[in-house]
Amino acid sequence: MYTPTLFAAATAGLVSLAAATCTETDGNWYCNQVDAVSYFNFGGSGTYNRVTNMDESTGACTFASAAYGPAGSIAPFDEELSIHIQGPFYLKQFAFYQPSSSSSKRDEAELAEVYPALEARSTTTSPTCPGSNSSTYTSNGKVWQIECGFDRPGNIGMTYQSSFQACIDTCAQTANCVDVSYVSGGGACYQKASIGTPNMNSGVYGARLVSSATGSSSTSAASSTSSSSTKISTAPTTLATSTSTKTSTTPTTLATSTKPTSSSTSIKSSSTTTQTSTSTKATSTSQSSTTHSSTSTPSPSATAVAGSWSRNSYYSSTAGTAQNVAFLNTMGGGTVSGVWSSAFGSSLSYASSDGTQAASSPQVLSDMTLASTTQIAIFAGQTCASDNGCGYYRNGTVAYHGFGGANKIFLFEFSMPNSGGNNQPALWMLNALIPRYVQRQSHHT
Repeated sequence: MYTPTLFAAATAGLVSLAAATCTETDGNWYCNQVDAVSYFNFGGSGTYNRVTNMDESTGACTFASAAYGPAGSIAPFDEELSIHIQGPFYLKQFAFYQPSSSSSKRDEAELAEVYPALEARSTTTSPTCPGSNSSTYTSNGKVWQIECGFDRPGNIGMTYQSSFQACIDTCAQTANCVDVSYVSGGGACYQKASIGTPNMNSGVYGARLVSSATGSSSTSAASSTSSSSTKISTAPTTLATSTSTKTSTTPTTLATSTKPTSSSTSIKSSSTTTQTSTSTKATSTSQSSTTHSSTSTPSPSATAVAGSWSRNSYYSSTAGTAQNVAFLNTMGGGTVSGVWSSAFGSSLSYASSDGTQAASSPQVLSDMTLASTTQIAIFAGQTCASDNGCGYYRNGTVAYHGFGGANKIFLFEFSMPNSGGNNQPALWMLNALIPRYVQRQSHHT
């Protein structure tokens, strides 16, 4: 049985939603199964140094400034991402979705199973912080997004209110009020006429107007969502996570949602890009992850959201199939694939079917558990040479595109069984530029 759990990802903080008695086993802590974990205030803008050349002889690199943003998107995680896995790890299924003007009945059925769990946490009828962070609240026919810990400039007035909800309700009934900052503990409610650049302030509960609605009362998406009962046997259909000390080798699912602070249509997540990995040595820990990166308008219906996404990549270990998926590792050089130099070491290479060696051509990951400390990387199935759209990468490396776009969903079904050895299973994501340069090598400039 899978236990539904939602991970909401954004970047700036981790909210603990439940207190429990914790136990330690061999240096690993287990407290309790949680219903939700939120990383909030996702997205930003800025610059970073992007590699433009790597000298394999001297180890010298040249760079150029690259911009990401704008603020309010899921930047920089809208760039292409690569997925990385370390054993002991059994990957049963993986799927990647992107928005589409049309989608198949299969895709709709799969995501109809996913979105009710996400939607149930996307709205609130009684806003509080931190529990309601990133959710939406409807008052006086207007939809507000909760922004815990953030204060925006532009005060037009201040009143004292008995609660955060009362502060939002007051703003909703005030002309030109589009944002509030409620000071917890004091009751001061600051109203704003514009939505300025947010500043971090842990003592402030914020809410900003994201759209007008037809109704005038607070609503919950769960009441308007219908979940399809159709089960797709060849793809993940559950948005859930299990963090358990029960002995099990059955793959379970974990849900991660990445939400930008922008009100524009569309998100997981990633990363998404969030990574959640917990192992307990004394007992076998089964976990899995479904990363949902998507920017969405407030409270979409499950049918509407599911119908706008298409599955672009899929892997099934039991079927032995991989569609638009490339399995790589960092063992390049020699007579197989990839390249090696004394300056940068081994590049990316094709991974053997068990992930332990380099291969000379693309292989499908076998239906097996990756050995402890064995690492593989998952990229999209399109080579960089096909369109020259990957930026700089090492000459001779195995180079594939990552999973790009500001709106994306990653679904994983996996387990992390106890191998009896060095248990450090993990699943994480990187900007796909990084492994195409070099993932682990300190001997370069």
